[in-house]
Amino acid sequence: MLAGSLGLTAAVVYLALYTPAKRITWLNTSIGALPGAIPPLIGWAAAEGQITAGGWILFAMLFVWQHTHFFPIAWLFKNDYEQAGFKMLPVLEAKGEKTFLLTVVTALLLLPTSMLLSGANLAGPAYAFGSILLGILLIVASVRLSRHPSRGAAYSVLFISIVYLPVLLAAVLLDRYGSIFYAWLGRLLQWT
Repeated sequence: MLAGSLGLTAAVVYLALYTPAKRITWLNTSIGALPGAIPPLIGWAAAEGQITAGGWILFAMLFVWQHTHFFPIAWLFKNDYEQAGFKMLPVLEAKGEKTFLLTVVTALLLLPTSMLLSGANLAGPAYAFGSILLGILLIVASVRLSRHPSRGAAYSVLFISIVYLPVLLAAVLLDRYGSIFYAWLGRLLQWT
């Protein structure tokens, strides 16, 4: 019931709030990040029957990550958004200063937010290492975009943000099942 309610909430927020907000306010990015961050809560609720700290941490990570991921997209395709009548932040400012600042700020916020999984003992050393490394790469790329705006710098932030989530999820799996994998690999190497 909880998972279904969360799914319905995500759909309602997306359709009733986010979709019309794109033509009204640049805050549409944050509004859209809410339903975009709900899927981990749905999964957590389905698995646990309730939402505990781990679900909320994943929600927070995904909410913050979407900003870092999307601001460069909005800047890269500023003209397309403007022609469509969408009030994306880069459309409303000439030089992109706030867009770049918020990209850096959200990249900075993402690092401690992602580390909360390790702090809550929900992830191990592979995840901690991955979140620190990817967080630093994302921060460096965001600062580079802010200081020297270019399509290449924006694509760098975008690329790192795309790689960010699957690599962290793989690190969670490595922490969880790594010993099984290494034992299997060791037996395989001895057998050959």
